[in-house]
Amino acid sequence: MQLNNKLTFPDGTAFFLDTHDGIRGYNTEAARGADTFYPFSNYNVKASAAGRTPTSANGTSISITVPMGVKRGLILCVSTGWASELAQNQPSGSGIKKIVSKHNRTISGACSNITAIYECEFNENGSITLSFSNNNSAHTGYSTGQLILLA
Repeated sequence: MQLNNKLTFPDGTAFFLDTHDGIRGYNTEAARGADTFYPFSNYNVKASAAGRTPTSANGTSISITVPMGVKRGLILCVSTGWASELAQNQPSGSGIKKIVSKHNRTISGACSNITAIYECEFNENGSITLSFSNNNSAHTGYSTGQLILLA
């Protein structure tokens, strides 16, 4: 049995598996032009921070700096605290040029977990801040947060 070498996207656009400067991806032109090459996603951690609120009812912020050369990637925000009392703000700061898309998931139980992934364009050397809180002083637990930049 021979493998079909005519690959297409669902919309009918042809693509060709390719390697450019040692990076695997695909090309939309059979002639393998550099302008038509798209690398497969390959993310590495470029910056990260973690923290916790100083008391159960207070909020806190953690920050990272966008490294030189990082112009596009993902911001992963994870916060954990008491169910229905945990809050996580959208990341902000001079390091975010544009938020392209957002994916948010919340898990509730005895503890809550908010995980948000933002696909972004970045400003090099800019800062990104994530604020989170647990909004009930009756509980003795502390909310925690992580901010991770992948590119």
